[in-house]
Amino acid sequence: MFRMLRNVVAAAGVVALAWAGLTATGCKAKQAVDAQPVWYEATEATASEKGRVGTVSRTEFLIAYYRCAWREADTRALVEKRDACLARGDKAGAAAVEAEGAASQDLAHDRLMGRAPLAPIVDLIRERLPEVAKEAGVSRIQEAGAPVPAGATTIDVTDRIGALFPVGSKGPAPKQPTRAK
Repeated sequence: MFRMLRNVVAAAGVVALAWAGLTATGCKAKQAVDAQPVWYEATEATASEKGRVGTVSRTEFLIAYYRCAWREADTRALVEKRDACLARGDKAGAAAVEAEGAASQDLAHDRLMGRAPLAPIVDLIRERLPEVAKEAGVSRIQEAGAPVPAGATTIDVTDRIGALFPVGSKGPAPKQPTRAK
């Protein structure tokens, strides 16, 4: 049971996200969940940056986040908390921690399917978005699939955004195959 919980909490989230992302490819997530699908907009943009919008794939963004060192630390802390409960014979406490892990997994699935906002994750890297925009030559960064201004050119900045998360023990998120448009 202990091994199973570790597998479910530590690894299944990434596997489930990758599987769901691959099977949901082409499906548009509801934008209504994220009241602000625009993550960053430059107050001043150069002439070359104006009309260029950086887009981020929800699936790849979430895979990068759920594989990062920050999430690994959160998962490790949850497993240690559960193990401490079991070591002192607190089965109810251990069950509560396991329920917390299951709720976290449900939230990950809801985020992937567009039923929960990405804002809490975006907030972790928001202060670095201006530098990504500058490097990519875009005036705006937003989730792929959200409406863009008429005549705007979109540039995929997913890899640059994913690189903002510290790499976890499993290494960087694998590159997803490019879909035909």
